[in-house]
Amino acid sequence: DIWAVTVQNAPVNVDAQWEGCAFSPSSEEEFIMHHLGPILRESYPDVNILVYDANREHAVEWMNYLWRDRNLDEEEENLGSDGDGDRINALDFMDGVAMQWYSDAKPSHMLDGALGTPNMHRVAEMAYFYQKRKEENMKKEEKEREKGLEEQETTKSYNLRHSSIDSTTTGIIDDNDSIMERMPILLDTEATHCSSTGYAIGDIDVSWYRAERNGHAILAQLAAGSNGWIEYNMV
Repeated sequence: DIWAVTVQNAPVNVDAQWEGCAFSPSSEEEFIMHHLGPILRESYPDVNILVYDANREHAVEWMNYLWRDRNLDEEEENLGSDGDGDRINALDFMDGVAMQWYSDAKPSHMLDGALGTPNMHRVAEMAYFYQKRKEENMKKEEKEREKGLEEQETTKSYNLRHSSIDSTTTGIIDDNDSIMERMPILLDTEATHCSSTGYAIGDIDVSWYRAERNGHAILAQLAAGSNGWIEYNMV
């Protein structure tokens, strides 16, 4: 069974030496809303869709856009249709965020030891407040429906339940809050200690250092909020 898919591997690497397809945050959002999201939900409704899937150092910038605050005018412009007249939104299909353990530092593809964990903390914070605000707005929507408002009025609150935080949002995360259990998935999807990441292969001292750094990185990421870690070539 397939548990989840990412939209595209390394969408920010336009000149990659591997299979690639460049996306910007806005073009990925459009692709999810009009193509991948509706088709996957109809044919495989239990499969999760993870966005981004590139170096963690750019994850905050990317998710600031995808989880951005939206005003009603922008929502009316960006909402799509499922063919039956029902409105759809890219956020309806985003189940989580995929991130990789690399850096743009030179030489290329060095392992990310500087920005990775702090960015994981920030993305986790963003996910928490995104989920919290989303649920608060859904409760407001339900109260409006209970008051018997006309459908024309209640549709406006549909947009509000998809609003989110921006880079200026601050607050305190309650570790005991049940929202923590419903946050978007945060997953480290790729990491590898290969020669291109700056390590000499065959040197036993270097090999032990690589293993220690790998273990430290995994524990640090899990502690920072990641739900898991996928190693590219552990064997």
